[in-house]
Amino acid sequence: MGLLTFAFFSFFVAVCLAYWVVPARSRSWLLLGASLAFYAIWNARLLALLLGATVINHLLVRRLKQDGSHRLAVLRLGIVIQCALLFTFKYFAFFVDSAATLFALANVHFEPLVLQLVVPLGLSYYCLRAIALLADTYRGQYDGNLGLQEHALYLLFFPSVTAGPIDRPRQFLDQIRATGGSGWRASIPRGADLLFVGLLKKAVIANGLAPVVDRVFTGDFTSTGAAAMAAVTYALYIYADFSGYTDIARGAAACLGIDLTMNFRRPYAARSTSEFWQRWHMSLSTWLRDYVFLPLGGAFHSPMRAYANLLITMLIAGLWHGASFMFVLWGLYIGLLLVAHRALQPSLRKLRRTMRLRGWMRRVAETGLTFTLISAGWLLFRGTSLGQTASAFHGGMATLADWAGFARQVMPYGVALFGLDLVIGDGEAILLRGSRLPWWTKPILVAVGVYAFLILGSDTQSFVYAQF
Repeated sequence: MGLLTFAFFSFFVAVCLAYWVVPARSRSWLLLGASLAFYAIWNARLLALLLGATVINHLLVRRLKQDGSHRLAVLRLGIVIQCALLFTFKYFAFFVDSAATLFALANVHFEPLVLQLVVPLGLSYYCLRAIALLADTYRGQYDGNLGLQEHALYLLFFPSVTAGPIDRPRQFLDQIRATGGSGWRASIPRGADLLFVGLLKKAVIANGLAPVVDRVFTGDFTSTGAAAMAAVTYALYIYADFSGYTDIARGAAACLGIDLTMNFRRPYAARSTSEFWQRWHMSLSTWLRDYVFLPLGGAFHSPMRAYANLLITMLIAGLWHGASFMFVLWGLYIGLLLVAHRALQPSLRKLRRTMRLRGWMRRVAETGLTFTLISAGWLLFRGTSLGQTASAFHGGMATLADWAGFARQVMPYGVALFGLDLVIGDGEAILLRGSRLPWWTKPILVAVGVYAFLILGSDTQSFVYAQF
């Protein structure tokens, strides 16, 4: 049951109506039942697997609340269990195939073990939340005083189970216990605004760009210009797709009085690669910072140690996205950009003083360079092979006519995406509720949204980040 289907729309409306009708003390149980039903519709057997893992995680969290010398061992056991779950379903085949390739290169016969496993829906996000709950309880940042029902709801909440955002335990569970927040009169309009914006991003912009992306990535790039067009197109597509999903998930939760973590803050306006990573998929970037980078030692030791920690963190980030060497290379590429930005800070400051660019000119130059570097990385992220990506650096530039055709086909979506970004301030969509809009424009916008959902949404591809 995808988020852009009539089945989900009907399911969500029923849950939302029931949520505001039942007594406040029963709302968390209603949300848990809805979340289990949502998952069971997809695969009841894998739901049973995750429920079993949830019970184990809950017992470990309760053990971490107790004083004793074995708390660190309990934390490590919990992390190992989550990593083993992720490895078995998501990475086992990848590592077996990689081992078979290495043995073949060494002329050694190797018969790989083949397991045909279906990856549980949202497994990567489930494991990150489970680890966050274990670690926060161990550190004393969350008291761990929750029942199994609250624990399961945190891990399986249906709007965010597919592709995040990755909320922290205290942030989510404190809201669940508040049962309803500011009431339906404030919650539903806020949520509807975010749902509407997310729907336009996914069903109109991402869906419109998807055929172009598929076409340019079907083979090797014939020129550097063609690769540049592909990189820009995919940069717009993945942002519309993923931020659209996040807006839909946050909007659905907001209709239920729950604020999920903001995941994007105009990332393509970033003026450095470090700033981009702080604006893109923020719930993942902060998770990696708090549970990987800082435990490794962060930047508190020598510069070389900080660079190594950055690279390790981003390699893990790349591998988290999928069992592919292309994702690992993408993570390495982003890690190198972050290391370069950190290492070159003195030189960059000196260059700014030497060039004496005006404020707006410097912002434009820095933003343009950052977008170019990040877009080049998307060629690795989306590319089917290293050979395809390498072909981007061969051949000549595209002709002026090629660029003109590209602009006519792609740039309208970029302008529309930029416009939707402007109506979201501090994570709140103000498109329908904005007081500056004439009253007669709101029914038109609603009609456009309904059309996008019923007509365009019916042919929408699955969300990119749902596969991770």
